[in-house]
Amino acid sequence: MSLDEAGTIVNEYLAARNLNVDASRLLDIMTHRCEIIMVDPDRNLIGFKHRTFAEYFHAKGLLRTGPAGLLEKAFNIYWMNCVFFYLGLLKDCPKELVQIIDLVPRSEAERWLRIINASNYCLAAYASPYEVIVKGVATVFADAAELFNLILEGKIKSPFACLPRMHLLYLMQLIIRESYAYQCFKSAFEDIALMIEDGTYSENVKAYALFFLNVAYIDVGGTDSFGFLLKAHSRGLPLDLALAIQHESRDMDCRSALMRKQDGRIRKLLKNNRALQAQLKNMYERPIVSPLQAVEDGKKRILNCSAKSGEGDK
Repeated sequence: MSLDEAGTIVNEYLAARNLNVDASRLLDIMTHRCEIIMVDPDRNLIGFKHRTFAEYFHAKGLLRTGPAGLLEKAFNIYWMNCVFFYLGLLKDCPKELVQIIDLVPRSEAERWLRIINASNYCLAAYASPYEVIVKGVATVFADAAELFNLILEGKIKSPFACLPRMHLLYLMQLIIRESYAYQCFKSAFEDIALMIEDGTYSENVKAYALFFLNVAYIDVGGTDSFGFLLKAHSRGLPLDLALAIQHESRDMDCRSALMRKQDGRIRKLLKNNRALQAQLKNMYERPIVSPLQAVEDGKKRILNCSAKSGEGDK
């Protein structure tokens, strides 16, 4: 806002109160000594030095007025920090968490943001009943697995399809680890594994979701890693997951009998099978979609977005 407008606000506030404070001196102290406020003398403007301060105070204001549609924007990158601060100020807010968990992402970008940021919302609302947090994390792991499969199958024209299959799997498990490998979630992981396995998801989605769960479990000191996944899905385990488990287990002090058995299964499958060996090589080296096709898909997305924007303007 303009410096003059800020001065008017300070004057009006002090005029209604018998505080014996000089308005111009108070404004001078605010603009020169307050570390979170900056002044642009050339344009005669006052503002926060960092957007985060404005987001926090906006969230704090919503405690009085109500969220007013804010939670519906939980996976919109512009509003995510406001949602985070709002939940953090509430602390115990199961109804709000459930509302966010049940949101249906409207784009692939929102699905990625949901995977990344749902953990922050659960951590911010740490005083909420734990069963709500468990449900939220389980939903995210399943959605991450579904998203991975949709990109592989070409059902989503994703910019990440320019990556080889194993690279995309590595990227997604890294994001999961960074977002969910917290002690706060550790005691929930076993319940989440059962929720996923008992769910109505496809076998492929269950397998990938359990893999993502396991890598986060490893990072918080979990034991018996991949045991549940291998017992439930060893026969139909996708080759990329079998390879990923091999990579993950190389640094383990003690590899289980199930892991060794899985190693033997992979060796047996690859032995004298040149077609499968070539497929394995492609998983590491060949993009899911050719770069040229990815560029064309990107152009179509931009044109579609522009057309929709034009319709909205009309």
